[in-house]
Amino acid sequence: MGEPRGASDDALTLVELLVYSLLLVGVMLIVGTIMISSLNIEQMVRTSTQSASSAQLAASSIESGVRNGTAVAVEHEGDDRVVLVRTAGSDPATVTWHCAAWYFSESAGTIRYSQSASDASPITVPSSEPLDWALLASGVEAVESNEVFSFSGGTLTIEFQGTSDSMQPVLIKSSSVVRAGTWESASCF
Repeated sequence: MGEPRGASDDALTLVELLVYSLLLVGVMLIVGTIMISSLNIEQMVRTSTQSASSAQLAASSIESGVRNGTAVAVEHEGDDRVVLVRTAGSDPATVTWHCAAWYFSESAGTIRYSQSASDASPITVPSSEPLDWALLASGVEAVESNEVFSFSGGTLTIEFQGTSDSMQPVLIKSSSVVRAGTWESASCF
């Protein structure tokens, strides 16, 4: 008969323990790499979604203001552009008029918004980016030297791209027609 096995034979040897430890470290490295990659991709998707959303919000705000407007003007401040509109308020029960303005800053890559309490209070066009105006979008660029805002024949054309470091630019190209039915000069500009 053979010798009976002792209790020490049931344990792991040092070599087996080292092999299992190396396998565990390898699996952990693979899982860690996948997790880090997933987090980086999630951050890129979040950034691109935020950039696209803010660019769409800015375009929608401008379109709505022009659609409800009776007077529109586009002014140039160096490389920057300003859209000025005499537009109706958002309450359909009572029509109130106010002045609204959207400022595109070429150097900062932003679109900002301001409105007055009534159309009797004009908005002064600032000579540089108005930091006290509401920020609608950042990471905005003109598309291949085209005008971001251009106005002709009652139609405002909007063309820009929203950008961020981790995504392809999102092209925003739209137009909005003044639908108020009358064209009134306003004290807004």
